Amino acid sequence: MKLFYKNVRIILLLLSAIFIHAQADESITEKLEDRGYLYVRETHLTFLFEDEEGHCGFIDKKSGFFQQPIFDSVYDEFSNCESDPILVLENNNFFYVSRDSGLQVIEQKFNHENPYMEFVNGYAVIDITDYSVDRPDYCYVLIDSSGNTITFPEYISPYGFVNEKGLVRIYHSQRKKYGIGNIYGEIILEPDYEWILDYTNGYAAVMNDGLWGHVSETGQVMVNPIYKLPGYGYHRGYTFSDDGFAIIILEDGNQIKIDSKGTIIDDSKDP
Repeated sequence: MKLFYKNVRIILLLLSAIFIHAQADESITEKLEDRGYLYVRETHLTFLFEDEEGHCGFIDKKSGFFQQPIFDSVYDEFSNCESDPILVLENNNFFYVSRDSGLQVIEQKFNHENPYMEFVNGYAVIDITDYSVDRPDYCYVLIDSSGNTITFPEYISPYGFVNEKGLVRIYHSQRKKYGIGNIYGEIILEPDYEWILDYTNGYAAVMNDGLWGHVSETGQVMVNPIYKLPGYGYHRGYTFSDDGFAIIILEDGNQIKIDSKGTIIDDSKDP
């Protein structure tokens, strides 16, 4: 019986801590709004806000550091590691600052906005293209949180993260095809595809010659591109839900349901 009451007390303490933490977060949001800050929102690691003149700042959840709103933009929607620096924009320059001091921590190496430049698990894909020339050769590199560059094999460059586990879309400049690599510069899926979507629930749709299939996070081809989908563009594809199935609406109007191995579970004439 003593053990039972002890466990109950532990559970109550944990619940109280969670409640207090939630109340603290709520009070931070309210205090920021009470001080006149606008567009206050909470992310994984920070509270972001703007002042009336459109300048942006943040509060780091771990350290409690309050960054005065001095930046033109602050990007911290996807970062999930407390040691990752924050991407900011100031006077048309992008750079990274420390979460607990607001000081610049990585030498500026880029000058063009890319939605994948936020750090994810200690790494970021940055755009170092020289846009001052006509018809520039687009160039991206993968860096760690110290600013070191991760090297890929010849002709291959990173082209943005495809999940939050460190997998990166890669591009072969000679073959003009996409594949998947990792944060160590290793190839997981050979660059044999015209496009690759981001992963959802462990699988990413891949496209060749207008046909779609999908691959796993280990680079295994589960279904070769065989499905013709309606419309145009690289961003059609299909995605897997958390129950492990994908609903595919085909170009002829039919709808099929497949599992991760491509087995058709159900089909219907009425999408």
